[in-house]
Parts: sequence; C-alpha cells; structure tokens
Amino acid sequence: YRQHRQALDLIYEHRPDLQSELAVFLEALLAQSTQKDNLIPDKLSKRWICFALKEWDEYPFQMTCPNWTSSGRVLLFVWNNFPDRMTFDLMIGPTNLKLKQDIYQTLRSHNVVLWDVKKWSKPHIPLCIYHQTILTQTDYDQMDLDALQRRIQHRWEHFLANDLPAIRQAISTEHSTWTLATEENPIAPAE
Repeated sequence: YRQHRQALDLIYEHRPDLQSELAVFLEALLAQSTQKDNLIPDKLSKRWICFALKEWDEYPFQMTCPNWTSSGRVLLFVWNNFPDRMTFDLMIGPTNLKLKQDIYQTLRSHNVVLWDVKKWSKPHIPLCIYHQTILTQTDYDQMDLDALQRRIQHRWEHFLANDLPAIRQAISTEHSTWTLATEENPIAPAE
C-alpha cells in the first residue's frame, strides 16, 4: 500500500458503486411509469426510492403524515436499495393505529397484502403491509449489473400488471370508510 498508495486510492475513489447505479435504474423505471400508471415520486435517494399514486393525494387520509417525508403522504411504495439486497414495500407512515388497521384490512379483504402483520407498531412508527424481496445477497454475488437490472425490470412489470391494479382498486373503493386522526384517535408524536 505504501508503495502504490496513490494508485490504490485512485482505484478506490473510482470504484463502481452498484447501489448508486441501481438507484439511478430504479428512478428511470419510475419515470417511465409516471404518466402511464399515474405515479408520483416522493423521496428519492440512493437508499430509498419512494412514490405514491397521484389519485391518493386527493383522498382525505393521504396528506396527513407530516413527520415522515416532506410530502406528508401516509401511503408510500418504497424501493429499499441496500448495498447487498433490495426489497419493495408498501408502507403506512406514522399515523393512528386505527387508520393503519383500516388500510391493512381493506387490502387483506381484497387479497393484496403479502406481508402478514403479526404485531401492530406504535402510531409513530411506519408499518410495512406489502413486501417483496427483489434481490438477495446471492443475486448480488452471482449476477452482473445487466442481470440485476433485468430481474428488477421483470419484478417491476409484474407488479405494475398484477399487484398495483389490485391495490389501486381496493384503496379507491374503501378509503372513505377509514378512520382519520381525531382528538379521540390522535397520531402520537415521534419519540
């Protein structure tokens, strides 16, 4: 290292950053689907790529979560882009437990919840109600960037064609029955 420090530092500084490359790819997938599938980006970073459905912003429950993201959205889809794995979730942000339960039961009754919630979180903690593992450590070890992107693309297209329409339908037909934060059912402040 002492003998070749400058060269090794240069190599390290310019090493490929797979996590960043996949974040750019995910943002491109989202941008391609924004108009066609009525999606709206929310928080975009290397680690989290978040979005929602545009029509959800018109529903009374959606913009009531100021302590989670700058948009204040309650329901967000989230690509979790870890350095060694990738997941895709539908999250309910910090809101009252009754609203979390209403959303979960709606999706469950429409057979679209893939994540079995066994323990309900506190109101100030986001709750995952839909979860897919997209890439595993083994995928990262055995696939190159192109193969990883193909796997992501395949899973994304399946989601858009199958799960998204079911989630969209369930929420559009049931959202008016959900319990919003009230004095009797407040959102707990973040700790």
